[in-house]
Amino acid sequence: MYVTLLGPICAGKSIFARYLQKYYQFKIIDLVELFKIKEEVDIEEYISNKNKAAIKLCMQSSTSTHNSELEENKEEAKIEGREHKFLREFYLDPEGKKEVTALVEKVIALVKSDWKNNYVIFPIANMDDWENILYRHTFIVYEIEAPITSRYERFCSKYDDELTFAEFAKLNDQLIFDTDYMRAKEPDRRDKVKKVFTNTGSSEDLIGAILKYDFSDYRIVRPDWDQYFMRLAHVAASRSNCMKRSVGAIIVNPDKQIVATGYNGTTFGFDNCFSGGCKRCNNPKVTQGESLELCVCIHAEENAILIAGRVQTKECSLYATAYPCGLCAKFIIQSGIKKIYYDSDYKSEVSKDLFKKCGVEVQRVVPYLSDN
Repeated sequence: MYVTLLGPICAGKSIFARYLQKYYQFKIIDLVELFKIKEEVDIEEYISNKNKAAIKLCMQSSTSTHNSELEENKEEAKIEGREHKFLREFYLDPEGKKEVTALVEKVIALVKSDWKNNYVIFPIANMDDWENILYRHTFIVYEIEAPITSRYERFCSKYDDELTFAEFAKLNDQLIFDTDYMRAKEPDRRDKVKKVFTNTGSSEDLIGAILKYDFSDYRIVRPDWDQYFMRLAHVAASRSNCMKRSVGAIIVNPDKQIVATGYNGTTFGFDNCFSGGCKRCNNPKVTQGESLELCVCIHAEENAILIAGRVQTKECSLYATAYPCGLCAKFIIQSGIKKIYYDSDYKSEVSKDLFKKCGVEVQRVVPYLSDN
């Protein structure tokens, strides 16, 4: 597994990397450190030395209290303190960015050849490097955010150069808005970010949040079947035209093949719900479960079942982004579907009673681990 860290200056990326190393045996590759060497660097030797230093630090802190660990991390940060001029050169200087891109290519080539080990690589300076990483599914991204005031305090304690807050804010803006940082956060790339960790000022809080997350779960990289189909159900939901709620459904046979997809919206030939087609759904006074007899929308589960027919749906499973309503429950039972997976809840005692009496299994599935 290869992890890349996204976040502004002094958000806590170094702390994050050290704890991945300690608890999950990740090997750390700090690109700014490599860049500072400014000579033909032996990356394998660097990784080995970096790993040994991190292991030594962890062994020293293993018998100490949690607060002691935090102090040691702080001291290490001071020892490793990088001049902010290197950050400007790393992120902003055209020639420096070329050097960084060449360095990233070497790093990627190395870690790909050592696929049995886990690596955490940071920071990424420009979009070419992001693209080189993001199209590889084995590279995943975690984002660390923190308030600028907290980051300024960390900067002052880590770096030799003293900057005023105004100078730090200017540097911060340059590193965010004069680089490709914001492009990495665009919607078409956001799905690569598996989780956002917020560092509100206390390293202890950040570490506590990190330790609650299981980085060894390989479903982070490759979803299991249930997550996979639930994600596809959410894609189907994006086609919904209902004003009340967007719902998607996927019917899957025992061989893990998709039989049909569906989403909620008005019938063929009718104005879309969000264009005023369904008066009931466009009435803000109507709440969940009320006046369903006036609704001219077809639900996602119904749509999928109607498209497939009972011959194809018998013994199948259904993945729906929301728990089925009472009407859909009858369709599901009659179509021979034996198991339902849902994401968000929908209060329907009628559905629960029908499924229980008719032997239909129901299980909640969240599409992403970070949603648990």
